This record gives sequence, structure tokens and C-alpha cells, in this order.
Amino acid sequence: MEGGEQPAEMAYDWHRYDKALLTEALDNGRPVFIDYTAAWCITCQVNKKLVLDTPSVQALFKKNNVLLIRADWTRYNPEITQALQDLGRNSVPVYAWYPAGEKKPELLPPLLQESLIAALFSKHLTVNSEDG
Repeated sequence: MEGGEQPAEMAYDWHRYDKALLTEALDNGRPVFIDYTAAWCITCQVNKKLVLDTPSVQALFKKNNVLLIRADWTRYNPEITQALQDLGRNSVPVYAWYPAGEKKPELLPPLLQESLIAALFSKHLTVNSEDG
């Protein structure tokens, strides 16, 4: 890496997996998106490059105050292994979406598209609009 260049995870507001950070965000009703990934996972890398780390998707996350967590399982971190098991999974990619105010995640499909991410916020707005 050259001079002041940052890794892709740092270029946007991605946080390393931290169960305490996740719990705090969920307790505060903040939406959370977790990218369970690994350097050796080709699908993970394609989804990062073509969807998750694009300016348009990052703008959607920022606009909706989403806490972004990247759970890097490249070296089979035991804490991330347990988190995957808690979700009923034993491989990556796994994309866990916690809408605002929800404590249980919606698991997204392994192949992401920008329209799928945008729809997460459309669904949430639709649910909220029924209140009024």
C-alpha cells in the first residue's frame, strides 16, 4: 500500500466485528449491516467491489445512519465463527441486515445487487409509513 492510501474497509465507515458494538447499536435502535467475509472468498470480493464498496451504496448506508460491520473470517476468527453459527451458517458470504429497531437480522442472498440494498430502505420506509 502506498503513502496515505487506506485499505478499502477504512475508505468507508466499516468497523471490525465487535459484539459489544453490535449490541450497543441494536440497543439504541440503529440499523446495522454486517458483511461476513474472507479474503479467499471470491463471491465476497466481487460483492464488495461491485456493490458494498461503491459510492452509491455507501451513500445509501450513510443517509440511513447504518452501522457497517465487516466480520473478516479470513483466519477463521473464533468469535466470528460463533456469530456465523448463531445465524445458522458455517461459511461466507453472509450478509446480515438489522433494520432500525430490530434485534433479529434478515439474512440476504449471497449475490448482492445495488437494487437489493436500496430495497432494504424502501421496505423500511413502507413499514413506517403505515403508522401515519
